[in-house]
Amino acid sequence: MRKILSCIFMLALGAGSVFASGLEDADYTTPESWQVHTTPQGITKTANGHKFGDGTLNVSLTSRYKLLDNDYQSDQNFYQYLKADISNVTVGQGTMSGVLFMRAGKDIDGDGGYKQSGRYYFRDDILDAEDSGWAVRMYQGFLKFSGVVKNTNLTIGNQYVTHLDTIHMNGVDGDVTLLNNKLTVYAFGGQPDTFYLDDNDAKAAGTGFVAKLTDKLKLSSGYTYVDMDDETSDIYKLRADYTYAKGRVSGEYGNTDGNGFYTLDGVYRNSPTKTTLTLSFQQLLDEIGKGEGTYISNPITYSLSPYGKYTKVKAKVYQGLGKYMAAGLGAEVKNRTGEDTLDNRSYVKYSGNLDFIGLFTPDTFLSLTADYWNVAESVDTEENSQVAFGGELTQVVSDKTNVWLGSRFNRFEYDLDDGSEKNWVREIYLGGEHKFSERAALSVDVSYENSQILKDLNTDLEQNYSVELWLSLAI
Repeated sequence: MRKILSCIFMLALGAGSVFASGLEDADYTTPESWQVHTTPQGITKTANGHKFGDGTLNVSLTSRYKLLDNDYQSDQNFYQYLKADISNVTVGQGTMSGVLFMRAGKDIDGDGGYKQSGRYYFRDDILDAEDSGWAVRMYQGFLKFSGVVKNTNLTIGNQYVTHLDTIHMNGVDGDVTLLNNKLTVYAFGGQPDTFYLDDNDAKAAGTGFVAKLTDKLKLSSGYTYVDMDDETSDIYKLRADYTYAKGRVSGEYGNTDGNGFYTLDGVYRNSPTKTTLTLSFQQLLDEIGKGEGTYISNPITYSLSPYGKYTKVKAKVYQGLGKYMAAGLGAEVKNRTGEDTLDNRSYVKYSGNLDFIGLFTPDTFLSLTADYWNVAESVDTEENSQVAFGGELTQVVSDKTNVWLGSRFNRFEYDLDDGSEKNWVREIYLGGEHKFSERAALSVDVSYENSQILKDLNTDLEQNYSVELWLSLAI
């Protein structure tokens, strides 16, 4: 199998390699499968629908098989997903809707055959760390009542509460609309739900408002309190959004446990010239110490290390070139003003992409990309300059079948005890999806990784293969 895959991947290498392009920013139509270039195809929406009272019930089952393999060892996992949703069920003067989304995962191989490479267990993944039975996770399981009480929405159960922050929790989220829809006040509370921390005493609560000052200007403010894993956080945010005919402008200030930050974003679109301009500015005003804040409010520094003050500016221009082509140029500059660490370094990044939409056939989508990084030296590392090339291709074969192909390349440089060492990783992937009927679909994702970094640990880790199969059935 490896010889066959190697031949396929060598042919695929000529297609270039990958980096997310700006297709979503312009007036071009791309297939839904374009997203698989950043994530596997996953659960496919198939035609469904059953009467549930006066509403609609959708139920789907997705089976997923995943194989990881190299010369050192292999690992096989199986996952079963269940997704159901109901909508538009009349309750009193309003409606009820709901979602149930969960999975059970099992390591097919078990963990008895896992070898140790130095201090690394290369294939000892999260399913191996759990017991030998089925590892069950609840992603969502809630009911939402809209308008049952006039001008009020109420969601009860396992949900992602999304206001100015997003928290996965078991609890209640409600809002009420006042002043002829000019003002919405919300509040929520419950127990944060995380798959990696076992804390039955965790708590989260918050409140805030959204005010429509004019048809174009919206002001939002919110407060969130989180108590988790013996750490507490107070999170405050204030945000303004302004939309106009050719774009939008937004600004946000936030403060987490005394650490302030703010962001400014803007998008300008000129449809006659097919030009899109995006700008972004963000600044962390205070040093964040190690262990400050909960995992939810501060996931990076809570689990890894402190983070110093910085300022970051990003700009990108995406320009349509006729009917079939578009090009993008971008720049990103980060200026470290706080503590000099490996994680908090100044850098300059330039990026470019050239996209072809329906040029070769009406259903062919190709993007070629390149990034140039220049990362400043730190107390632990030397200055590092690198170029990363990429490309991604999607071909819609028919209304039932489409395929995709792409490659990524990254190069790293790290200052070791005796100097610097340059390492690189090349990833090549391909996949396809076929819908057998309105209720059944199969997708396949195959990837190959040639890693100079892992080779330094063990030559058996240099070439890595993965295969994923997703079978989705609507019931």
